[in-house]
Amino acid sequence: MKWNGSLLFCLVLAFYGCDSQDSLSIESYMPVPVNQRVGAVYLTLQNNTDQDLLLQGARTPAAKKTEIHQTSVSEGIMKMEKINQISVDPGQSLVMKPGGLHIMLLDLKEVPEPGSEIELTLMFSGMPDKRIRVPVVSPSDIVE
Repeated sequence: MKWNGSLLFCLVLAFYGCDSQDSLSIESYMPVPVNQRVGAVYLTLQNNTDQDLLLQGARTPAAKKTEIHQTSVSEGIMKMEKINQISVDPGQSLVMKPGGLHIMLLDLKEVPEPGSEIELTLMFSGMPDKRIRVPVVSPSDIVE
């Protein structure tokens, strides 16, 4: 049986990576990286406030460095560009997904196993940092 990526994403979130408050809900997952050089975390941020939400970065003990990246294709060449911050309008969602926005983890301390979790702290302007647990899933389970 082949899983639909969005269905599996919802199932993973239901069991592992969903966090919410009145002002912000966060859903997350991380495909198992192929090596220790880089990994990616994908999020859905729902801004349930009446003000802009400004994500300025992230940090994790699982990697030496994190960056927000945007993947794009130009003239047939895929590239990633570092982004300093992302704004989410009131009442809106921001979806980070493969081939688009993501949190890039650089120089992982180890390759996490499927079924494990990593800790990730999201840094916002105008509100406290938010620490979440991100489930690590097998890439074959999230094929769209």
